[in-house]
Amino acid sequence: MNQTCQFISYDSQGSDNELTSVTRLIFSIYRQFYVYFVLAFGPINIIANLLSMFILTRKELRGSYSSLFLCMTLDHTIVVSLLVATVLKSTFTSNCDPNNNSLARAIFTIVSQNGMDILRAHASWLAVLIASLRFWAIRRRGSFIPSLRSIISWCLLSLLTLVAASTPVFLSTSIQWIPLSQLCRRRNIADDKLVATVRESHWTYYNDCMLLRATYIISGTLYNGIPCLLLFALSILLLRQLRQKSR
Repeated sequence: MNQTCQFISYDSQGSDNELTSVTRLIFSIYRQFYVYFVLAFGPINIIANLLSMFILTRKELRGSYSSLFLCMTLDHTIVVSLLVATVLKSTFTSNCDPNNNSLARAIFTIVSQNGMDILRAHASWLAVLIASLRFWAIRRRGSFIPSLRSIISWCLLSLLTLVAASTPVFLSTSIQWIPLSQLCRRRNIADDKLVATVRESHWTYYNDCMLLRATYIISGTLYNGIPCLLLFALSILLLRQLRQKSR
């Protein structure tokens, strides 16, 4: 089995030209900035989201749209929390410590990676749902107000649909047990034990990397492209409806 894909270049260490050096320098600077940015503003974002959720659950604001905003805020809160935990884990722990490469941490890595992508997409689709409801409410002059049960059903259904559609993404990674020396090649490992690590699964390269291609397509369309296009179209329709109402 050929563990390479023709549309991806894996030769990251083979070329040592000026462009590669500049790219590595930019990536190093961006990584440092990203780490400090997440650690500084991540907790602030979590506190702000928790405050928003507290306000949305007040009796005066309870309703269908408040429930949708509450679900969106919950999605973003979980995403930021997982992001902060991931950055803390990758920045302040060493891969050369066997205790930092346990099965529990590998499971957390897979859950956090897939969970953040799915919850971001879920929040985007909820934004599409809110825009659609506002469009129909304006078009029907406020007579279209969904029930709370319908809102909860739509939230759960959209989340389950994203989880089911993300099956190729789940299959593209797996937990593999490898010697610790392969993770710490620059150090002499006295106790070269097997540790759990998250790697690309062997299924990724079957049938000319069909699973990897499906992962890219799902990420580009279902997670990002389709909801963005729908939001853009609904925004135009909402503006047209508002202009017609003002006349």
